[in-house]
Amino acid sequence: MSRMSPNRQSVQTTRILTSLSVWIALSVFLVCSSEAQDSVSDPSAIKQEPKAARQFEIKEEFNVALQPWKGDYDGMVQRKMVRILVPYSMTHFFLDGATERGVVAAAGRELEQEINRREGLRTRLVHVVFIPVPRSQLIPWLIAGLGDIAAGSLTVTESRQAVVDFSEPVFRNSRELVITGPGAPTIGTIEDLAGKEV
Repeated sequence: MSRMSPNRQSVQTTRILTSLSVWIALSVFLVCSSEAQDSVSDPSAIKQEPKAARQFEIKEEFNVALQPWKGDYDGMVQRKMVRILVPYSMTHFFLDGATERGVVAAAGRELEQEINRREGLRTRLVHVVFIPVPRSQLIPWLIAGLGDIAAGSLTVTESRQAVVDFSEPVFRNSRELVITGPGAPTIGTIEDLAGKEV
């Protein structure tokens, strides 16, 4: 097991915390958005200006989340947002009504709490916003600055390490398998996939 320098480990921890915060912010946005839709048909909602103001603030945060940005942990804390790119799946992230579920959603909520605790924030909290993307787009979107953390069971490879940093692996010595259908040609080596859509 190799050891990382404290600075690199801190950067990786920060990236993870940032991603989780973004997921949480999207969750809050979805809940507030559904509450706002319910309040349109409720005349008493007009008197609830703080709720409407918060809804506007969340929509502004959502617009900020979709803008390309690259930075470090301190920048994410200053922006009050950590964006986590995640594949939509029953394992990593999915919506159950307006409730975010999945392993990454749970980890994102914990990350958001940890960032706010570590930074001593009680108001103007850092939020985690989850941005569902196709699995194939996790790293391209991360490189383009459309997310701060990519979470989706990504295998550490040399080509990926050349363009992004990784956290400590959750699973070690994992292998990826190619599974084909009954009419597909036999695949013996990685070269057999050349020129084919996977």
